[in-house]
Amino acid sequence: MNSFARAIGHSILFFNGLMLILLGVELPVIGKYIAVAVLVANGIFMVLFWLDKRRACRQEKRLSELSLLLVSSLGAHFSMYVAQDVFHHKSKKWQFNVKLLCALLCQTALLGLMCYWLLSGLASVRVDE
Repeated sequence: MNSFARAIGHSILFFNGLMLILLGVELPVIGKYIAVAVLVANGIFMVLFWLDKRRACRQEKRLSELSLLLVSSLGAHFSMYVAQDVFHHKSKKWQFNVKLLCALLCQTALLGLMCYWLLSGLASVRVDE
């Protein structure tokens, strides 16, 4: 179950990356800010994930899975699987990986709607600068 959820998650993550690139091409001004925000959120997530791993090793109070998933969502989940592999943390927890997969599916639906909205002409106001 765990390897299946991670494999599906990797595929969905690739698809989300393509949609973010498409949004960045369609909205070049906003795309720059989105790219910077995603990079900053992924950096913050890597630090939080390392901190949670460190607290787990020291048997201290841990960060909640919800907070990790929310910060990862802000960074479009790009660093989640990298952090799991680098820190060897939560990579074998199938419950966490299923929650991550559900968050990825919600994010994919949102990105898909945004791309459809932009490309179908429903967006009456476009930012072209």
